[in-house]
Amino acid sequence: MRNFLRAMKYSWPLRFRLVASFVAAMAVAALWSLNLSAIYPVLTLMSENKNVHEWMQEQIDRCEKDANEPERLEHINNLRRDSETMRNLPPTPDIEKKLRDHTRDLAQLEGQLQDANRRLSWRLRFKAYVIDYLPPDRFETFSLIIGAVILGMVFKGFFEFWQESLVGSVVCRTLLELRNRFYRTIIHQDSRRLQQIGTAELMARVTNDAEQVGTGMKILYGKMVVEPLKMIGCLFAACFISWQLTILFLVLVAPAVVSLSRVSRLMKKAARRVLEQMSGLYKIVR
Repeated sequence: MRNFLRAMKYSWPLRFRLVASFVAAMAVAALWSLNLSAIYPVLTLMSENKNVHEWMQEQIDRCEKDANEPERLEHINNLRRDSETMRNLPPTPDIEKKLRDHTRDLAQLEGQLQDANRRLSWRLRFKAYVIDYLPPDRFETFSLIIGAVILGMVFKGFFEFWQESLVGSVVCRTLLELRNRFYRTIIHQDSRRLQQIGTAELMARVTNDAEQVGTGMKILYGKMVVEPLKMIGCLFAACFISWQLTILFLVLVAPAVVSLSRVSRLMKKAARRVLEQMSGLYKIVR
């Protein structure tokens, strides 16, 4: 690992290409998550007998009703009035406890109200900048979404090409510099030392070992950058659709994956033992 890190130092002069590849990887992740998030409006159009304008207006009305709920607003006003009254009273343990309870309930209700207003604001902006420009016909909207998904896939492929090209150029130039450094070091060695090492050993170092280092760099600069960004983009898209369901999925899936991996390892060990016993029995029978 230390030698691999030493080899990565030769990529430092090409750091601007790595930054450009990282920007392209971020664009790939963003387009990937947008293409996945397009499933939600398509399912909405197919499952509900209404166009996207009617559906968005229904969402806005629901948010306005939630933000202007009379019972909650009245409860907030009562808590504020009672809190002001208790602050003017002489401090006693009972009054302080009630004041803490009122403050906690007030903060919880105001947080719910702010969340409702925030959701209403986002929906109004989305309606003004996106929904109003969509056609009222459901089929035309569906065709427009599919066209946008196809266009997004084209741009995603474009950025993927440039990201892989930039990473490939960095890796090739790094290996070239590494091999040149290796060659300069070899030609300054003593001839007897070179005869002891052998030409085959030197060629193996400059070809096979360098290719293994290049493969590691491609994975490090390529997949280990793109795939986590894709995962983060998908999580953001899933949280935008339903953050409660996303958190529940993450909480339930992680223990299930660990349990299944352990069960699969135990099954492999048990199958290996059974095969060894069967082979031993077969030898005894023969």
